[in-house]
Amino acid sequence: MDVPQFMSLTFDDNVNEVIFPVIQNLTSGLAFNPNGCPLSATFYVSTLYTDYQMIQGLFNRGHEIAVHTMNHVSQPSQGEILGAYRALNAFAGIPKSKLKGFRTPFLAFSYQTYQHLSDSNLFLYDSSMSVNYKSAPIWPYTLDHGPATECTTGSCPANFSMKGLWSVPMYTLDNTDGTLNAAMDPNAKRGNSDLKENLLSTLKFNFLARYNSTRVPMGLYLHAAASLTVKDRTDAYVEFINWTLSFPDVYWVNNQQLISWIQNPTNIKDSLTNPALDCIMPPVSENNVEICDGVDNNNDGKIDEGLASACYYPSVQLSLNVNFEIILNFRHALAVRHCIPTFPIQFHSHLTMRRNSFRTKDVQIAVFGILQKELVLL
Repeated sequence: MDVPQFMSLTFDDNVNEVIFPVIQNLTSGLAFNPNGCPLSATFYVSTLYTDYQMIQGLFNRGHEIAVHTMNHVSQPSQGEILGAYRALNAFAGIPKSKLKGFRTPFLAFSYQTYQHLSDSNLFLYDSSMSVNYKSAPIWPYTLDHGPATECTTGSCPANFSMKGLWSVPMYTLDNTDGTLNAAMDPNAKRGNSDLKENLLSTLKFNFLARYNSTRVPMGLYLHAAASLTVKDRTDAYVEFINWTLSFPDVYWVNNQQLISWIQNPTNIKDSLTNPALDCIMPPVSENNVEICDGVDNNNDGKIDEGLASACYYPSVQLSLNVNFEIILNFRHALAVRHCIPTFPIQFHSHLTMRRNSFRTKDVQIAVFGILQKELVLL
């Protein structure tokens, strides 16, 4: 078949210093796509306990950042969705034009979830629907004529239609004996003592089933936290990714890239120069000046040196006088890491704030109401 085999690597939930080593192991030092670009993953970020500086760095290294609500709740309200959207834009500096994806926590979506996405007029796609590859080997599609699978929770009427909104399916994986494995966090079949080899063979089995027939995309959908204490699992994932990239027509792309290619499909040869699969990587050189972008610009092994700092405050009251007042009593010390901003963040009363990494639930809840309505990125 004269189309590339597309692969997706996605991560759900927050990003912070605890799980970041797992993310780096799975996204750095790998083989390249056939066009010379590195693997690009998609991060569905819940902003609670997230380090925004790390998000900024992931984006500037070519990965997609997408929305996963603020507080990781099922059946999210529109405020939960838009609050996370605005926080990622304001505090991590992700351009609104690049924040186009959404995945609902616990994959617990409903008609209302898609209505929120459609009403916001901000999102290109959702990636929450699990699809059994064997029974429905479908490519990503628009919801103009409804979903290809039933909602897992809530109620999705038969005439469910969200014109212009894409669905990027989460394809289930099978074990080598034909039994169902999982869509998220695939693992070795229970009872197998060699986790790495069993998981690796399972992933290769699913890859070849697509590569040698339909070329329907395959996904590796992960929670980085699930691999923190299981090195064999991470080792299997890394070996699998590099093995697939030994094929001359396999691309690991983010979900926005995948949709863009579908909108302008090309054969294997022409995909080498298809703009949808291109990449722009930040230049790294000892001659560069370090800027606040989450990248080691001057290649000295340090990121944002002199531009980021950690500050610790005792229990305080925070008052934001922006036509209204919010007062918080912090039960714990507040840890904030901030960068010298490259743009102002402004509330309606012209109060400016630095782009911050909030690390306590108290602060996350505090900014929640503000981000729903009041935050404006200039």
